[in-house]
Amino acid sequence: AFLPSLPFSKKQFINRYYVVVDRFTFNPSSYNYKKVPKLIIESDNDPLISPQLRQAIKAQYPNAQVFTFHNEGHFPYINAANKYNEVLQAFLLEENTYLEIEKVVNMYFNGRKKADVNLLKNAFSPDARLQYADSHQNHRIVLDEYIKKVAKDGSRQIKTKILAMDYQGNMGWVKTQFSYPDKEYIDYLTLLKSNNQWKIMSKTFYRLP
Repeated sequence: AFLPSLPFSKKQFINRYYVVVDRFTFNPSSYNYKKVPKLIIESDNDPLISPQLRQAIKAQYPNAQVFTFHNEGHFPYINAANKYNEVLQAFLLEENTYLEIEKVVNMYFNGRKKADVNLLKNAFSPDARLQYADSHQNHRIVLDEYIKKVAKDGSRQIKTKILAMDYQGNMGWVKTQFSYPDKEYIDYLTLLKSNNQWKIMSKTFYRLP
């Protein structure tokens, strides 16, 4: 009885449902999830979205930014269009720290794959500390010696991957995987942001058995 009263067909109605209701699973702690910027815009008197549901949405997306309109109902983009657009534009223009750090890590990846000394020097701080951990002891490696060894070994076929990443303020850490044809390493990198640039400050790596 309801469907025939709508200004569109049953097929169109179902398609609208699929557009609005997006079913998916995710891991909130995964890097691919965390690096996607998220913004929740809500109204404190929304008659269609209960306070309990609003809290559940924020709990589902703990690293999302939240902007709450006061007494603007279910349609703040109509009732407070100027402010709504201002909030949305500010969010879209924000820098994404995860992607800034990822850019430096990819510089490191490509520097190792291509044996590109300049890329490695741009990715690492001159004061960076490098350590190799094995089952017996830790070995300290001087950055210049590491770069010279990469240049001597030349380009290599390596599959690289970011496994995890997080940051607080101007400090970040990244877990990476290097897969060579005959061996595999896990790196833990720490980064600091100074003079508006992220640099790798330390690299500790371990060869998987």
